[in-house]
Amino acid sequence: MAKTGNPVRVKLVRKTVSFPPVCPHCLLPASVTIGIEESGRHFSGFYVFYTRWKYSTIQVPFCAEFGARLRTASTVCTAGFFVLIGLFILVVLAFEIALEGWQAALAVILIIGITWIPPMIVRPGTYIQLLGATEDSIEFEVSDADYAKRLAALNGVILPETETKPNGDNKSSAA
Repeated sequence: MAKTGNPVRVKLVRKTVSFPPVCPHCLLPASVTIGIEESGRHFSGFYVFYTRWKYSTIQVPFCAEFGARLRTASTVCTAGFFVLIGLFILVVLAFEIALEGWQAALAVILIIGITWIPPMIVRPGTYIQLLGATEDSIEFEVSDADYAKRLAALNGVILPETETKPNGDNKSSAA
């Protein structure tokens, strides 16, 4: 893995982004693209019956190994959910357990929590995060300084020398 201690912020002042042909996870040649979502949501509008939120997503190239790991984690999550729900129903019916509504809801929440563990371990946001996208710029937080330099150089941005603060925060930003 290519993850270093301090993440580096890269702000690209353009509407289109060119990514290096390497994986942000391991810096090996990239062969698959994986969508990453913005780390927050933005208020887009309030209407009579609902509130609208805006999300940004961008496709980032990753290596085939990481793509396969992400697909496996997703498959395990989905299959695990249905297996655990099936087992829960089977146990309730086999032992004739009478559950109140809150007990059943708590059990389902527990099952959902357990099945979300694999996707939380293997996630692209660990290596590159989309921090924000506006009309004129896109900002990323990259865990590997070498990948950040490649990304910035490919898009015509020069990263300043990073300053490491005593608490470990790295506030490097390119404009």
